Amino acid sequence: MNATTPTPADTAKTIKALRKRLERWELEHLRQLAASLADRLEAAEQRIEALEVEAARAWDTADAWREDAQRLVEELEDAGATVGLTQGGALVVCGDAQPTTPTQPTGDAWRYCSNLGSPEAAQALAQAVLTASGTIRFAITQAGDAASFATVPDWRTVQRELLHALHVAGHPAGRA
Repeated sequence: MNATTPTPADTAKTIKALRKRLERWELEHLRQLAASLADRLEAAEQRIEALEVEAARAWDTADAWREDAQRLVEELEDAGATVGLTQGGALVVCGDAQPTTPTQPTGDAWRYCSNLGSPEAAQALAQAVLTASGTIRFAITQAGDAASFATVPDWRTVQRELLHALHVAGHPAGRA
């Protein structure tokens, strides 16, 4: 076996050759990485362009639908019909609806509450009833003093509690 110890010059030469080889590998790797990133960038730009076209088409379609719906509503109203919107978002022609005044009985208006089984709805309804009852009791006991009746009850609080209770119960009137 011919084991020779490398000289410092041989070691320097070997190290230099290894560095060159590593630099070539590094350069090749960087070129491949740059090419891969360029391909990914191009694909992303194409996807963005396609999505922008699709979004523009969707907006155009939505605008056309809105204009058609508005035109239909105007034509129906010109013909004397009343047009409404259901909770599901459908346009409907309403019958001869008469506004309900506080003196008219509301009948089965509770049937419009979609969330009566909720404990939160029960609590809100009970609170609103107690507030309204207290306000009515004040009105009955203070009937002779019209000035205090107009200013003392906090009418906005009563209305807010009643509307909140209707909203929690799922009644359409609670969305006002």
